[in-house]
Amino acid sequence: MMWKRNRPLCRRYLSCFSTSARPSISDDLKVGYFITDHATQTDLKETIELKELTTTTKALVQLTDSIQQDFMIYKNVLQAQYEEKIQEQASNLYRLINERLRDMETFHKQKEVKIRQSYQQQLCDALAILRVHYEKTMYIPEDASCSLTMNWQAMIMKLQEKDSTIQKLEAELQEYQENEDTKTIAFDNDDENEKKVLEKENKDFREEIAKLLDRILHLEESLKHGEKENHKLGKIFM
Repeated sequence: MMWKRNRPLCRRYLSCFSTSARPSISDDLKVGYFITDHATQTDLKETIELKELTTTTKALVQLTDSIQQDFMIYKNVLQAQYEEKIQEQASNLYRLINERLRDMETFHKQKEVKIRQSYQQQLCDALAILRVHYEKTMYIPEDASCSLTMNWQAMIMKLQEKDSTIQKLEAELQEYQENEDTKTIAFDNDDENEKKVLEKENKDFREEIAKLLDRILHLEESLKHGEKENHKLGKIFM
């Protein structure tokens, strides 16, 4: 009887047990090992949080992209500034090196000019000393040269006259020898003395002419040597 009175309650309990024990889709997605564990299916109250999380995630992604773009721009700017600075430093270094090279070239040219002037002065001094030495030892004045030439020509003329006189006397002697049968010819004392005097003068003139010729040869050699030296000095000076 008691069972009958409590029959509706028992049915209600049994329906509860049968409903909770019935398998569902969420049972396959539950977390845990007991039937009372919560399933992984999303509740309605969690939908708002998911939307906010999605919105926040999108904002963070956009912010990350913006930061990445800003970082790339900053990187490019830094690289451009660094390259510009390197180019500026290279230009300054190049300009400094060129200035130093120009200074060195200018200094070298000035030094070269000073050395050339010094060598030219030394050469002029040496040429002046050589000229003085040449004038003292080997230079012959024009007046002396002219007088020497005139004396030499006069001596040559006298020698030719003496030679012609000697030849004339020898021709006369030969003529006397051919016309007379005697082998000896008696000359007058005057003719004999004149012949001896002429022969002596001829000998003296020949000796003087030989001395003059030696002196002339020596002077010609000195002049040739002086011309060679002047030619060499002219080449060095050029």
